[in-house]
Amino acid sequence: MEVYVYFKDRNDTESVYPVGTLSCSPVDQVRSRQNMQNLLRIWLMSLTVCTASCLSLDTFPTKAVFHNYQIHANVDSKIAQYYLQSYLTGERQHPVFDDRIRAIYTRFENRLPTRDELKDISNETSVDFAAIFYADKLLSQPENKKVQSCFQSHLTNLQGNSNLIKPQREYSIVLVPGYDYTDHGAFTGANLAAPRRIFHNKGFDVHFIPIDAKGSVEENASVITNYLDKRNLDNVIIAGPSSAGPAIHLSLASYMSADAHRRVYAWMNLGGILNGVPLLDWILPAPQGWITSLFLWREEIPESSLESMATDVSRKRFSSLTLPSHIKIINYMGLSLSGNIAPFAYDQYRLTRLKGPNDGLTLLPDMIAPRSQTILSPSTGHFFAEDPEIDLKTYALFLTLTEECG
Repeated sequence: MEVYVYFKDRNDTESVYPVGTLSCSPVDQVRSRQNMQNLLRIWLMSLTVCTASCLSLDTFPTKAVFHNYQIHANVDSKIAQYYLQSYLTGERQHPVFDDRIRAIYTRFENRLPTRDELKDISNETSVDFAAIFYADKLLSQPENKKVQSCFQSHLTNLQGNSNLIKPQREYSIVLVPGYDYTDHGAFTGANLAAPRRIFHNKGFDVHFIPIDAKGSVEENASVITNYLDKRNLDNVIIAGPSSAGPAIHLSLASYMSADAHRRVYAWMNLGGILNGVPLLDWILPAPQGWITSLFLWREEIPESSLESMATDVSRKRFSSLTLPSHIKIINYMGLSLSGNIAPFAYDQYRLTRLKGPNDGLTLLPDMIAPRSQTILSPSTGHFFAEDPEIDLKTYALFLTLTEECG
């Protein structure tokens, strides 16, 4: 059965958009994924805040080298295409674009733009331009440039060598899964199957914390804290994707005992939604909240769980937390251009574009932890399982975190 959703734009002009086919696959896992995606589409597309302009994206083919990464993707504007292919390589062929880009760099000469400023840049140029600009500023910072180079070096070595190097120092790897990891983690990467397999096969001391798959940030922070407080683990590297990020942050900064703190070496923040999910701000309040409540009831999701990940609550929590200074922190986040968002995140990405550059669930600046270094992965969105190289990248991240980079 083909499903359609109706929208009205600011001029009250009605448009019709097909949002998917409700199908019956003979394979249960495939059916589960298709049903989840179709329900999510209907749920998200029911939002009246979305105009026709956010559903239709311009496409401009782009091929470029960006901070030693090959980029092959469609971008959403001519200025984004020019910026990536020409301006960043030193070519100046478009005086109007050159002046606009130069003015933006002048405004942010010695700092990163905030989320609100990045949205302003998106409005002035395009969302993809703003994403590239933010990524360039981020990777131009000396501490990030160093760690990015180290990560790329490890990844290149691993791509040509099937024998994974193991650091001499022993570490306890503690993995915290993401939201709904029990039902859909195989598709989203939330179950951390790839890193669990890699570290187990290499003989590491691996711990998997079975948090509530649909629990709130506070509930899961308590589970993480209790797990680590009760175990005498040394040189702990704790890692988790998406919704695990704010739970780990809260545990490390507020809940954990002093003794457990001393035994934590590092936190690997994998696309953590540290400052919340903008879509939740739209779908939780009435009247669209009525549709949300039906969806949550059907999926057996506690509303308090999503409320703990809304941006207002998340940003207040984030600003109140102070992490122990000895813990090393690396963020891993996708560059997330419009042309390389994977299908599983694409509907969420298009709606969140109204707020600026995002990875398909949260805004790019909102994934950055305090006192941290950041590694970017071009052509990767929020759901890391859809990255064909996620196994190698996971181990390259681990090596970058545990070894000094020259």
